[in-house]
Amino acid sequence: MATLSQLRAESWWNQEYQPASLAAFCERLRAHFGVAANALGSKGDEFHLSGYHRSRAWIVNSRWSSYGWGDYSVQDAADQGGDENWLCAVDFTPGDAATMIAVSQRLAAAVQVGRCPQLREWYGNVDGDQWVDGWDLLAGRAATSDSSHLWHIHMSFLRDRAGDDHANLFAILTGEEDDMDPVQDNILKATDNRLWQLILGNETYVDSPGTEAEQTVWLVQAVKDIQARLAAPVPVVVDAAAVAAALVGEPTFLAALRETSYEGSQRAERE
Repeated sequence: MATLSQLRAESWWNQEYQPASLAAFCERLRAHFGVAANALGSKGDEFHLSGYHRSRAWIVNSRWSSYGWGDYSVQDAADQGGDENWLCAVDFTPGDAATMIAVSQRLAAAVQVGRCPQLREWYGNVDGDQWVDGWDLLAGRAATSDSSHLWHIHMSFLRDRAGDDHANLFAILTGEEDDMDPVQDNILKATDNRLWQLILGNETYVDSPGTEAEQTVWLVQAVKDIQARLAAPVPVVVDAAAVAAALVGEPTFLAALRETSYEGSQRAERE
């Protein structure tokens, strides 16, 4: 493991920087949530020797890099773009459990309806338990990480999108949804975190932090209702009077029926 002084001795470490838009995004978040400067940033410390908290140039050139070109954060075509010295991740420590859960839930719901195209992955805690929640957007599947993400939110940005304007992401994390597309807004409100809970395999959810009453995820309940109806015996009801009435008016049909009966076949043999 390299020391901080050893890392700082390399030019690659000193050339890393946040894209201007990502720096502005972090400053807006700090001001909105009233957190200290060290509660929100991109520059990883000596324990971050791989991934998006390091620049692409550092990953492929530093003697201390864990994987070099084998690092997962420089594999995809989208991670070949952008400035090679950009830091492309943000860690955010909200400071209290309620905010951590609320922000994680907003981010989880937005990711599921495609509202965060600049992100590669995120980690956090949507329900306050001891399991780190997250999503790998490139792989399209749930992901998890180490336990530090139970109390801080991590966002990795695709390296060619880190320099984008991140106003949409700010609105998501803060709950300021005024600029959201109405259709997406309706989808987000309809899912109300239920889709995320369903993806995680949970059959119940809590409306908001601090409430104890769990409710069943609506889609799980709908599937169970369908299963119950399919499993129930279906009574067969025959309206004999209606069948008889229909047959009375069909002499040709009845004659044909007699001819194909046992009696009709016996008569044909005698003749």
